[in-house]
Amino acid sequence: MATIYDSITVSAMPPAGPGIMYLGYVDGNWPTYAAVKARFPNSVVLSVTTTGFTKADICDCESGDATPAVAAAGVRDGLYKTVYANRATLPELVAAMGNTPWHYFAADWTGKPHLVPGSVATQYADPVTSGGNYDISVTDGVWPGTPAPTPAPMPAFADPTMEILVTLAASPTDALNAYIRQQWATFRTDTLTVPAVQYLQAGYSGPWHGSIDAVLACIIDTATTSGHLRPMFSGAA
Repeated sequence: MATIYDSITVSAMPPAGPGIMYLGYVDGNWPTYAAVKARFPNSVVLSVTTTGFTKADICDCESGDATPAVAAAGVRDGLYKTVYANRATLPELVAAMGNTPWHYFAADWTGKPHLVPGSVATQYADPVTSGGNYDISVTDGVWPGTPAPTPAPMPAFADPTMEILVTLAASPTDALNAYIRQQWATFRTDTLTVPAVQYLQAGYSGPWHGSIDAVLACIIDTATTSGHLRPMFSGAA
């Protein structure tokens, strides 16, 4: 993963280093891009538009910035491929995108580095939790060099069981396979994950004779060959 810093106060950003990138705004109330480039000439500085009408690397789709409709139009017009949004904005944004492919830059201020399922990068800390007057994000380790946008992420579910399943379905294949193989015994008994296991069990009990282990094996095999964790095996509901 790479780390990204952004702030409307350029001098507050931490110093450059390996695996560190920065964001700079090209429009809106705080156009910082030129100043960030000047301070970090040898670092990757990604441009952000807050209006949605300027060509940039990222469109900021938050309350008071570009609307989901404007952001979706900007992606379709080739102004940018990545849109930054929080969970509250995501359902409307996904609806506005339709079938248009795009990259999702998530906002989820937990204070701990993580990737929201389906995102290429996640801003996990704001000035309250970052330890300074700046935000911190992490990337998936590939973006912004990803050659093509990922499919639109699914909106968050209120049902915690579905949240678990969607999280699994959006996890990096290799990491998830290792996790399942190492932690499967716990997965079948842990109070948090048992509902998800039971959900899968019920959903695929017909074609796979009630064997959740067989279901997981098929998912893993499919993920290994296709690069995507999806239950695309024959007979899946």
